Amino acid sequence: MYEALNFDFGLTLKLQPELQAEEFEADRAGMLLAGAAGFDPDEMLGFFRKLTDQFDDTGSVINTHPAAKERWRRALAVRYSAQVLRARSHAVAQP
Repeated sequence: MYEALNFDFGLTLKLQPELQAEEFEADRAGMLLAGAAGFDPDEMLGFFRKLTDQFDDTGSVINTHPAAKERWRRALAVRYSAQVLRARSHAVAQP
């Protein structure tokens, strides 16, 4: 994608909010799809928790990805829905 943008710093900076919004949507969709497939959504929350522990999200001029703490917070908000989907997938799988 950066190559398609021709490494245009100004354009990348302008697109930063949109790029971050796409990451949030990908996280949300990933949690819901994983839950529907029978996977535990808490595993993804654990991944985001590790990100918050390992990376300092401050000091970068360009942040195409949202802050790890915000990604974790938003994933937490989707947790219940993902758990419901997981429970339904287990119920369907039972004969």
